[in-house]
Amino acid sequence: MRGLLAPTVFSASADRARTHEGRYPLSTMSVNKFNTIFERDEAGFIYAHVPELPEAQTQGRTLDEAREMVRAAIGQALDLRRERGEPVPGEGWAATELAEVG
Repeated sequence: MRGLLAPTVFSASADRARTHEGRYPLSTMSVNKFNTIFERDEAGFIYAHVPELPEAQTQGRTLDEAREMVRAAIGQALDLRRERGEPVPGEGWAATELAEVG
């Protein structure tokens, strides 16, 4: 994977930050945590994806921007799953390590 960073695991919290807009009553507010993988692509963008939510993929110019974007993508994925009556996955587990070859 030339030009890519070693993946970093980040537990992104979909903490329902939009509740201040009145979209979710406090009684249904919950915190969901998902593993997020960040990788730098050949163009220099940070690509972020969530193994537990394959539909949650995004990118940013910086790691901070990618973090912000992936939280939004997670929120959208959860909203769609709930609207469709699909299950919301529980907290997953992921690990990364560097493999030396040669």
